[in-house]
Amino acid sequence: MSVGICSVCGCPDRPMLHVGTVAVALDCSGRYLRKLLAAGTLKGIRIGKRCWRIDHAGLHQFLARADNRADEGILPAPSLPSRQDDEGIIPATTPQEHAA
Repeated sequence: MSVGICSVCGCPDRPMLHVGTVAVALDCSGRYLRKLLAAGTLKGIRIGKRCWRIDHAGLHQFLARADNRADEGILPAPSLPSRQDDEGIIPATTPQEHAA
């Protein structure tokens, strides 16, 4: 039985997700996700002392709130490098330029 991939978050299309799976899909640490879970910012259930499962629908709600906060200017939106030449190529920086 194959499981599809969620188009919203990139996780397997299951109701409950492992912390490690979500961490890989969102490119963040499991520790960060466990802090969000413990604080109640992210919905999930605790299994035992250290193990968590993340509610997939709750993850979508969390991501939607984060997108809204970025749109409102509360969180910085991801930015692309602005140093491009006429051909759209980003020139390499020297260590001196990078430190400045």
